[in-house]
Amino acid sequence: MTHVLWSDLRPRLARYLPPSLFNRLRNLPHELEQLPPAELHEASDLLLEVTRTLNPLHRVLVDYMPRYLLELDPTPNQPHGEMLEGTFIFADVSGFTALTEMLARQGDAKGREVMNQIMNRLFSSVLDPITASGGDMLIFVGDAAMVYFPKDAHNNDVSQAIRAALRMQRAIVPFKHMETEFGPCSLTMSIGVERGVAYAAVVGTTQRMELLISGPGTYRAMQAEVIAESGQVLLGEEAAKIAEAHFTLEGALVVDDWGNRLGDYEIITPTRRRGSSTHFGLALGEILETLQTNLARIERLAPFLPEDMLALLVNTDRRRKLQSEFRPVAVQFINVIGVEELALSHGPKVATQVFQSYFNKAKTIIEQNEGIISQIDAYISGFFFLNTFGVPKSHEGTTRYAVAAALQLSQALEHINQQYQLNPPLRQRGGITYGLTFNGEIGSNYRRESVIAGHRAARLMSKAEAGQIILDSEIWENTRNAFVGEELPAVHLKGIDGPVVIVNVRDIRLGTRLEPLKRPLLERMTEKVQLEKALRAVKSKRQSSAWMGKVVLG
Repeated sequence: MTHVLWSDLRPRLARYLPPSLFNRLRNLPHELEQLPPAELHEASDLLLEVTRTLNPLHRVLVDYMPRYLLELDPTPNQPHGEMLEGTFIFADVSGFTALTEMLARQGDAKGREVMNQIMNRLFSSVLDPITASGGDMLIFVGDAAMVYFPKDAHNNDVSQAIRAALRMQRAIVPFKHMETEFGPCSLTMSIGVERGVAYAAVVGTTQRMELLISGPGTYRAMQAEVIAESGQVLLGEEAAKIAEAHFTLEGALVVDDWGNRLGDYEIITPTRRRGSSTHFGLALGEILETLQTNLARIERLAPFLPEDMLALLVNTDRRRKLQSEFRPVAVQFINVIGVEELALSHGPKVATQVFQSYFNKAKTIIEQNEGIISQIDAYISGFFFLNTFGVPKSHEGTTRYAVAAALQLSQALEHINQQYQLNPPLRQRGGITYGLTFNGEIGSNYRRESVIAGHRAARLMSKAEAGQIILDSEIWENTRNAFVGEELPAVHLKGIDGPVVIVNVRDIRLGTRLEPLKRPLLERMTEKVQLEKALRAVKSKRQSSAWMGKVVLG
């Protein structure tokens, strides 16, 4: 049996313990065995407390992960790629942006409370039928969900997915006509279902990992959803061939004529999750072995959460819950096209090598521009990065950093295409918005998700050609002194009345330097003049000055 050294464990624990607890560990010597019996007993009690603290964190991390990832049990910094086959559900909720904007106008506290209630009800209503039907919710982003049913030799995956979709539609009916204290709102859902293959990849480093499941199966489920109307379940071609023997179809549309026969759940073999209960021995060696085992389990899952999110979960101690809020955020929606086709033509190993290289470059670029990779998920073509700027750091340069990062991501993709001599090359397009968004956690007792809702970055991106980065006119006015771009013909966006002026940004303006801590005050000339005057007074008269303002808001 390998001897576990305390000196090896202690630095690894720093990331996963509240500072107050970790600081107590710092007082322990490197060689615990040399402690006198009384002090050794105290040290053992402290280590048991650490283990009891890690267990709830592990359970929370499990709740954030799709079943596929838990069963894969990936090793950080070891990329993995494979092809999956099965049936995919893509569900999209309409009315979400209007709801977010209505509640955001009510102020952070009031709007946040109502939003939390609606989001959690919606999440549970959608998740319960999926779980009861044997599906694996790959991701839920507030207004959309992707669900996976692994292929079954008897085509049960298609039937299970369709029944799950019908249950989801029934569950969301109460949201169609809702009354809040701030006014009425309506949430409806359209669903696409298709059977096919998809590329599954785990990429990243020991600090940050991401899971992507994307390919023809997910694309075609999304394409079916786009055609479906609110309240409908529409099938792709492959799913329809199998479903016609078991369901009433009108073309590709599933008719819900099941009545009580649909039921609330499927009779399936439940999947066991990795347990977290542990038997503690009294000997120091046994305690250290238990601690190492629990720590290793956390280290396998923690990189799949953004660093700021993980820190919040660690420091909320036993509550382990993220606080929801409305706050101004720059949202960057970057659509990357071609990795899945590479997996189909050259194999998942080659595609994963390319994806790993691009992801690591993207991670560095986003972090250098004070952003966070909040999410990677399948899109109707390729996949997307959802990157946020302004959480937790927010200042006058936030939008400039978001635009600069998008331009740098385009350059990084060009380097990847050249490095691997890709033909056809990977392609990329993006959209960026800035405004109040809802950021928070939603979930139930067995599944959680972090959501960023209320932005229109994806809708802007949908108007972009390959190579373009689209901004709305408001961001452009705030950043045009730093970038070169051209106005494009106005477009109509879902949920917005009237045409929207958009701009394609092409480059950083010559002579512009976007460096951390060098953030000019934009469009605050009055404040700037007052600050300069106060600084001159302090400098000339050597007098003290008090500066007050809301933390992290510039």
